[in-house]
Amino acid sequence: MRNQVEAKVLCIFVGSPLTEETESERARLVAPLANTGVDAANGVTVRSEADVQLVATKAAETNPDVLALIVLSGKTAPLQVDIVQSVSLPTVVWAVGKEFAFPSSALAVGALKEQGRHIALFHGAADDADTMAGFLAAIRAGTAVTRLGRARIGVIGGLFPNLVSCRYEPAFIEERLGAELVSISYERLRQEIHKADGNREALARLRERCAGYDMRVPLKALLPGLSLHVALKTIAGELGLEAFAVECWSGLPEAIGLNPCLGFVEDSYVLACEGDAMLALLLLMVRYMTGVSACAGDVRYLDKDNVLTLSHCGGPCAAAVESDVILDFSATAQAAGFTTVTCRPNIPPGPVTLIRFYGRCCDRMHVASGDLLSCDRSNDLTVSVKLRGERRDFINACLGNHCAIVPGDIRKELAILGEWLRIAIVYT
Repeated sequence: MRNQVEAKVLCIFVGSPLTEETESERARLVAPLANTGVDAANGVTVRSEADVQLVATKAAETNPDVLALIVLSGKTAPLQVDIVQSVSLPTVVWAVGKEFAFPSSALAVGALKEQGRHIALFHGAADDADTMAGFLAAIRAGTAVTRLGRARIGVIGGLFPNLVSCRYEPAFIEERLGAELVSISYERLRQEIHKADGNREALARLRERCAGYDMRVPLKALLPGLSLHVALKTIAGELGLEAFAVECWSGLPEAIGLNPCLGFVEDSYVLACEGDAMLALLLLMVRYMTGVSACAGDVRYLDKDNVLTLSHCGGPCAAAVESDVILDFSATAQAAGFTTVTCRPNIPPGPVTLIRFYGRCCDRMHVASGDLLSCDRSNDLTVSVKLRGERRDFINACLGNHCAIVPGDIRKELAILGEWLRIAIVYT
C-alpha cells in the first residue's frame, strides 16, 4: 500500500575529473532513479568551486525537499562541504563506485555532521539494491523533515484529560520540528459550519462521494458531519493548515454536538483525535515519508499470544482496499450521548509498523513491527496485529494509547529521521 512519494529532490553529481568509469556509473544511475521519482537526468553537475553557485540558484528555482549528492570520484570533500553549505536542506550522499568517492564523502559528511547538518552517507555501485533502498529511505526521511518544518496544525479544544502521557509543549514542537500549532476557537468553527450548511454544491459532491461506499445510515444523517468537514476544509485553506488535532470526546461534542469523523471521507487534511497534537504530527510525518494516509489506533489489550488489539472510531477512506469503506453510526459516540457517522476502511492484512511519538520535548518514539491479521468493522474499526518482538518489551515501551498503523516496514526511514531530529527510538 506504499504510494510513490512526490518528494522534490535536487540531484547533484559531483566528480572531478570525470572518467569513462564515472560517466558509466552516472549513466547507470539515471534510469533506476527516474523510476523512483528522483530526476537525475536533469541533475546539476558540479566539478569545481565555480559550479557551486549553480546549486543555490537551482534550489531557489525549484524549492526542493532534499539535496541528493551523487559522488563519482575522490578529492571532492571540500567541494561537497561547500555544496551542502550553499543550501539549508536535509542531504543524502551516495558515494558511487571505486574511484575514491567513499573516503572523500566520509570526510565531507564527518565535517558536516559536526556542524549539526541533517546528512546521511551511502556507498555502493550504481546497481546495488541495498544501497539504493537505503538512499531512498533517506530521501523519504529528508522529505518528512523538510515538510514538517513548514507544517501548520490546527488545534481545536484541549487535550482529553485521560491522556496524561500525551502532554506536549508547543515551543518544543516548533524548536525541534519547525511545525506551528494554531489555535482554532469553537466560535470560529460554528461560523464556518453555518456557512457550510448553505454550500449545497460542496455538500452534494461529498454526498456523491459517500454514495460510493457501503452507507448504512440515512442520507440526512451525513449532513451534520459533512458540514463540519467543509468547515474544517475552509479553515485549513484560509490558514494554510495540513492537519487538525481535535478534542473530539468532550470539547467538540459539548460545543458543536458531534465529532469530526466524517473528515476521513477525503484526504484534505490529517485528523488526530482527543486533542493529541503529537499524533497529528506523527500522521503527517508518515504521510510525508510514504504517501500513505495511515490509520490511528487506540491500544486495547495484548493477549498471551502476543496479538495486539487496537480500535478506533474510524480511519481515512484512502487506507481501504479498493474503496471498501463502511459509513455507519458510532456506537461509542452514541454511548457517550451524541450521534456521529464514522468511516471504517477495510485495512488489508500484511506487515505493518506501529508507531507512537511522544514526550513533552518531542523527543521519544516507540516503534513496533508486526503483521495485521484481521480488521473488524462491525461496531467500530478494530484490528488485530501479531507482534514480532517480545511481549514484555512491548509492554515496557508502550507508554500511551495512540499508535499510527502504517502498512509495510518503515523502520529505516524512522531511524534516519530519529537521528536527524534527535528523537530517541525504542524498537520492540
